[in-house]
Order: sequence, then structure tokens, then C-alpha cells
Amino acid sequence: MKKNLLAFATHKFASNVVEKVLEYGDSKTRRELIGLMLEPLPPSATVPPNTPMLMLMMSDLFANYVCQRSLAVADRDQLIRLAQLVRASAPELRRMTYGKHILAALDKAVLVAGIP
Repeated sequence: MKKNLLAFATHKFASNVVEKVLEYGDSKTRRELIGLMLEPLPPSATVPPNTPMLMLMMSDLFANYVCQRSLAVADRDQLIRLAQLVRASAPELRRMTYGKHILAALDKAVLVAGIP
């Protein structure tokens, strides 16, 4: 799963598996998966340099659910980094139906964690 996280997260059925691993997996696996989401993807014709995987996932029909689950289960330090990226994309997310769900998940996660 770690080698093909983006492919699994954007797949209709595999995205459910990724969500369950985030929810029920051990903390080491959870940190590794969220860490991969925060890392930049290799640049390509469709991906600008230094674009974290999370940025692509937030705009995907299925991967956005993985993003929401990540916000709910992330450790404090990873949640801070996730929050920075999500907040930077807030204007675009507000225009998408599932983007609004990601923003709501962020609000809930930072409230529970006590992050401003």
C-alpha cells in the first residue's frame, strides 16, 4: 500500500481499505501513510514541483475520504502540517462539494486537538 498509496486512495474500493488502515492500523503504519501524503510527488507534466500527494488527494472523488480520515487520526505534529496544507487550499476546496467536507473535518480535528 505504501508504494502505491495515491493509486489506492483514488480507487473506488481500495480507498476504503486505506481508510480502514488509517483507522485501525497501528500508530507506526498510520504515521508512515500520513507522512507519505505530506511528501512531495515527483514532478511530471501534470504535477508541479514540490506538490504534496495530499494536494491531489483532496480534489479526488474517492481520495478525499482518505484525507478526511487522516485529519481525524493524525498525531498532533502531522495534524499541524495537514492543517497548513488544507488551509492553503481552502478557497479551492470551498468550491467543491467534498472540499467542504474536508474543511469541516479539519475544523473538527483541530478543535479536538486544541490547535489554533
